[in-house]
Amino acid sequence: MRRSLFAVHVVALAIWLGALAASFLLAPTLFVLARPVCPACLRTTKGGEALLACASCGALHHAACARAGCFLAHGGDHRLVPPSSVASVASTSLGRWERVVRAPDENVSAERRLLWRLEATSAALSPERGEVPGACFELPREAAGDALARAFPLAQVIAVGMGIVALLTVLLTPPGGMLRLLRTGALVGALAVAAASLGLARDIATKRLPLEAATVASAEDHATFDRTHHLASGVGVAEAVLVVVALVLALERREKTA
Repeated sequence: MRRSLFAVHVVALAIWLGALAASFLLAPTLFVLARPVCPACLRTTKGGEALLACASCGALHHAACARAGCFLAHGGDHRLVPPSSVASVASTSLGRWERVVRAPDENVSAERRLLWRLEATSAALSPERGEVPGACFELPREAAGDALARAFPLAQVIAVGMGIVALLTVLLTPPGGMLRLLRTGALVGALAVAAASLGLARDIATKRLPLEAATVASAEDHATFDRTHHLASGVGVAEAVLVVVALVLALERREKTA
């Protein structure tokens, strides 16, 4: 019975740690998906650099790629002109996207010919990251970032569930001295931090709303959102550390009783 409880305990901690690791790995992936590329060379474009826009569709290209004109497949004028010559659109949502196709290129796979062009932006998007009207992105599908972001609360729910299982197995195990006490403390602390993470997630969603409104958000709105986001990141790291401590203590206890 004791061995079975120990096995369940270790597996629960491993799944908990895996859910946290998945969240940490997913976060930078969302930022990678958000990087705009030049339709001609497929290299990243950056805010502030010299870009030209298609006179017809508004797609932004590197100035160095201007000789061939717009590299998207569409009718009409393919000339590249200064972006100020192309009318921009504002949106009250996170943005409006249109799926576009690059011109045929035997050196580029079919998958990379599919792009998303940002048609309309809002205050929630950042011009410094190149998120401006006409920017083209390599995305699996529209709103890929929002779809992937739903994995965060799922991972946290899994973490809390596995934390409860791990804590129950400790409480059902016969007394094991100071190591058991420390392990229990680590688990209780990790669960408390996990609960705080769920609360911070709702707080982040609430504070994000002013950034998505049609009106331009204030500097204080951005600063408040950034502080909450950084706090959530720190809480996530603390949770992972406590889970690792609990797992190490569990394995140490196993070695002593083997």
